[in-house]
Amino acid sequence: MTLALERPSIAGEFLVAVRSETLARALTFVGRAAGWVDADRLAPCDVVVVDTSDALRLADAPYRILVTDPTPKACRGAIDEIMSGAAQAVVLADQPDQLATALRAVGAGNATAPSRAIELASEMPPLSDRQEVIMRAILAGQTNKQLSRGLGLSPASIKRELTELYRHLDAANRLELAHRAMTLGLGPKRLVA
Repeated sequence: MTLALERPSIAGEFLVAVRSETLARALTFVGRAAGWVDADRLAPCDVVVVDTSDALRLADAPYRILVTDPTPKACRGAIDEIMSGAAQAVVLADQPDQLATALRAVGAGNATAPSRAIELASEMPPLSDRQEVIMRAILAGQTNKQLSRGLGLSPASIKRELTELYRHLDAANRLELAHRAMTLGLGPKRLVA
């Protein structure tokens, strides 16, 4: 998907600032091959390529590309960043060659996201914050009693939340719910009791 932005065409320097050294090398290689010049970390540049929403907000460049994991949760967040205007393009971490397309689109004043990222984002079911916390805690192996203490809810409320999650995510049991949490891109996170 490519959206036209009302911005002038650019060309020039890009900066890759991602946590994985291997991914950084691959992205830098692709950017150079696409005709862009990698920038000095201290100098301002035209495009910054980052891999977290926090880094996206701190990026000091007119154009920002977000590299994200190919999971429904991560892709949903990345698409939201484009829609909010915080990012102008998305690249999936397992396909660094997409950076060339993203640089061309951003250079032409367009926003872009690979169709696979859009498809993955659409697989993310609408979950409340509480449901997401519960799924992460289940993935961390916590019991209903621990969930009840950690969230300050009654055991009956926890059972009701779990029943709703089972129904909403078509999971027959806790193990299937944990598996579904993993495939959505949620990581384990214990609740403090």
